[in-house]
Amino acid sequence: MQPTDSGEREFLLRRAAEIWRYFRENCTAASHHLPPDNVQLSPPASGADRTSPTNIAMALAGALSALELGIASETEALTLCGNILDTIGRLPKWKGHLYNWYDTKTLAPLDPAYVSTVDSGNLAAALLLCAADAETDDASLAGRMRALAEKMDFAALYDSEKNLFVIGFD
Repeated sequence: MQPTDSGEREFLLRRAAEIWRYFRENCTAASHHLPPDNVQLSPPASGADRTSPTNIAMALAGALSALELGIASETEALTLCGNILDTIGRLPKWKGHLYNWYDTKTLAPLDPAYVSTVDSGNLAAALLLCAADAETDDASLAGRMRALAEKMDFAALYDSEKNLFVIGFD
């Protein structure tokens, strides 16, 4: 793989800064620091009052990537991750898994209370990758991420007769 030239690097850093801005501006106390599923840009409106495990995974990965790329301060990125982890700790779960959708204002799972194997996998992967990355910046944050991933019981989502994971659990 060839290294990117300076123009490509600048283009990618601008896109990364835009992604970081999305999480920085939308993961606020009003949403319990959880990212909205989407934000309507035209006409302008606030973010959706719902989130998913994949959205949460992307916010965590986005914060630590922004830190690594030098577009977020250590305090800013680690504080957001810590706030998200605090909220995850308060969310109702099934066998360690987050439900597929939560109301970001009330933190209640949205009906139907469903666990998506794909979303759970996205969150577990992000937690473990972020934990490995955060280890040098904040060992306690990394430990919290690992602990959340380890509590996710993937055996509950595995069909041993078919030798594959189920799509989810309702």
